[in-house]
Amino acid sequence: MRKENVIFAFLAILSLSACSPKVTTTLIKAKAPLGPEEEIAVLQPEDAQPEDAVPLKAIRAIGPEYLPLLEEVKKEAMDAGANMVKITDYFSPDIASSRHRIAALAYCPGDADSLRIPQIQLAEVLNVKKETGALYAAINGGAAYLTAKIPDNLGNVEKTHAKNMKFSFTYGAEVSYFFGESAGIGVRFHNFHTSDEMPMSAVINGSIREGYMKDQIDIWFVGPILKGRMLTPSRKQAFLFNYSFGFVGETDRAEIMSVPAIAKGFTLGHMFELGYDFRVSRNFSVGAGLYYLLGTIRDVDIYDGAGNSQHIALSQDNFENVGHVGLSIGLRYNL
Repeated sequence: MRKENVIFAFLAILSLSACSPKVTTTLIKAKAPLGPEEEIAVLQPEDAQPEDAVPLKAIRAIGPEYLPLLEEVKKEAMDAGANMVKITDYFSPDIASSRHRIAALAYCPGDADSLRIPQIQLAEVLNVKKETGALYAAINGGAAYLTAKIPDNLGNVEKTHAKNMKFSFTYGAEVSYFFGESAGIGVRFHNFHTSDEMPMSAVINGSIREGYMKDQIDIWFVGPILKGRMLTPSRKQAFLFNYSFGFVGETDRAEIMSVPAIAKGFTLGHMFELGYDFRVSRNFSVGAGLYYLLGTIRDVDIYDGAGNSQHIALSQDNFENVGHVGLSIGLRYNL
């Protein structure tokens, strides 16, 4: 029984130590501690400390809750005689650790008036979780490049026509919901639009006629999106890692020598994206993304101007690669 009590006590101590904040410090310069009635200012990483600020102590803290951990950091700063603490790094719970992590420097500025502005920043630090937002909506525009190789058996006019349509503009939108700071799910729409027309000649009924080769192509994607997000300590910047799997479609509105036709094809595809957001206000951010869409169409439906249609299964050599790589910029809304 005595052995069981020892084991129980050991586990209890271990549990308490795992839940309680852990603080390590490095004293840089000694100064008399502040009294309990004194106030201490908190600076965020992007805030500049006063030019005459003197560093007194380096502080690192780890704990299960953010606000109590911040209080421990402030207490350590006050014990060093500092009336200002600057958070240099902050990491919220993630796959690396289930606890909050703060790194800070305690300062003693020479001018007491310099503390007035940082006190306003303290409220922003304490309410930081509200500013990340759970609902995430975005609209994007940009440009992309088709990765498909142009067939060697095309004529010079057809090759030039195809090259002219490889680079064009894109637009899209998404709505997502984050279940925490680092993971979310949603739905996205993306469209690549390109067009071109080239003069051409053809022999019709024994005579040469002049005309045009025209194409207006839309490649679209719609499907669910899985999002990973890594916030910087200031919460003003975020790095995003997105993956989508869904439906890809292509519509080609073509016209050759004044004869119209529409070709449509569908497949399943993947979309990978690396993104970056910068918060400009409480609810709005601007962002950019680098993405790669993959998809291969194996059969198409052809519609002529008279309303007739034909389904064609493409041979492997004629599969339509609708993949493209692109860069987008846009506006994000967080709620």
